[in-house]
Amino acid sequence: MFSLVPYLYSYSLLSFINYFLAGWHILTFALFWFSRYRRGFLWPALALLPGLLFFDAREWHFQHKKRYVLRADPDQLHSLGAHFIVRHSKSAAIQDLLAKQAVAGVYLPRSLVKNLELAAFQEMTGRLRERGFLICADQEGGPVNHLSPPLPELAHLRTALDPLAVDGGLAELRRLARDHADSLQKAGINWNLAPVVDLFDAQNSYMDFYSSINDRSIGSDPELVASAMQTYCEELEKRGVSCVRKHFPGLGRVTGDTHVFDLELEISAEELALRDWLPFSGSFPIMLSHVRLAGMDGLPVSSSPATIRLLRESRNFNGILITDDMSMGPALRSGLSPAVRRALNAGVDFILISHHERRLFEVFYDLLREGGLDRKVLDRSRLRVLKWRQILEQNGLP
Repeated sequence: MFSLVPYLYSYSLLSFINYFLAGWHILTFALFWFSRYRRGFLWPALALLPGLLFFDAREWHFQHKKRYVLRADPDQLHSLGAHFIVRHSKSAAIQDLLAKQAVAGVYLPRSLVKNLELAAFQEMTGRLRERGFLICADQEGGPVNHLSPPLPELAHLRTALDPLAVDGGLAELRRLARDHADSLQKAGINWNLAPVVDLFDAQNSYMDFYSSINDRSIGSDPELVASAMQTYCEELEKRGVSCVRKHFPGLGRVTGDTHVFDLELEISAEELALRDWLPFSGSFPIMLSHVRLAGMDGLPVSSSPATIRLLRESRNFNGILITDDMSMGPALRSGLSPAVRRALNAGVDFILISHHERRLFEVFYDLLREGGLDRKVLDRSRLRVLKWRQILEQNGLP
C-alpha cells in the first residue's frame, strides 16, 4: 500500500522515523547479543547492519541540516521564512523557528487540535496572533472540518445554493458564510483554506485517495460558483479572515488524485478560461495545485513559471498565490527545493508544507546554502503580502 501511495508513505515514515530507528537498533543489538549463544543469530544481525548504518547516516544528515538552519543569520532566515507556511506542532524545532520568526505562519492539522478544549485552542491561536503569525486551517465545511472538534462542524456551502433560484440561494449562502466567518474569527483563525471552487463533474470518477473533489465542490455551474465564492470571501474578509480559492487551474476535470499521481489537465488554457476559471477571477487569494497544464512547460502548476506568468501577466492577477501542500507526491518527485525556488522566483507568495517539518528544514538548508532566489521578485511579493494583511488587520484579526 505504501509503495502505491508515496504521499502517505513519506508522511508515515517521516512521522515515525525516531521510533523506527530505535526499534532497528534494539533488534540488531538483540540479534548480536543472542549470537553469543546461538551462531544462527549472527547472520540476521549482520544483514540488518547495513540498513541500520544507512538510516543512521540519513538521520545524522538531517540533524546537521536542522542545526545549520537554526544557526543561520537571523535576518536571512526571517527573510526566507516570510514565504513559508508550516505544519504547527509541539516539536522543539518548530518552536525554535517560531521563536526566531522564521516562518510566515502555521497550518493547524487535525491531529494537533482534535483533543483540545475550545478555551485551550483559543489560547494557542491567541499566542500565535500576538506574534503576528498567519494561522491557517482547512475548515471548508461539509466533509472537510479539520478543526472540529473543538470547533463546531460547519455546513457544506453547497447546501446553501439553489441553482434554480440564484438570488435566494446566495442569500442563504451569505448567512452560512457569516456563520463560517464568526466561528473562524472566534477561534482565532485568520486564513481559512477555502472555498473549493473546482467545478463538480458527475461524469468524473477515478481512484481517489485524498482529494474527493466532487464531494467538496460547491457546484457545477461556473457562474453560480463564482458568485458563491465572491459572497463567501467577502463575508470572511469583513471579519478579518482571508479565504483562498482552490485548486487552480481547477481539478474538476482531472482524472486522478494529485496528492499521489503526476497528472496533466489536457484542456487548453483558452477553453478553461471560458468555464473553469470563472471562479478564479478577481483579487482573492488563489491556491495552486500540482496538476500539469497542457501547453505550458510540463511542470506542476505549483512550480510552473509558464503557468504562474499566465496568471500574473495574461490574467493580470496581482493577488496572493499559495501552493498546495508541497509534501504531495508530484511536488516531491519534481525535486522539492528546485520546485520551491522556481515557484518563488515565478511570483508565488507562500509555500505550504502542511505535513512534516523535515521537508521544511531540507528546503531551508538548500536555499540558504545555494541561494538562487530573485530578490526583486521577492520584494514585489512582500509588498503584495503587506497590502493583503493590512486589509485583514483593518477588518479584524492581525
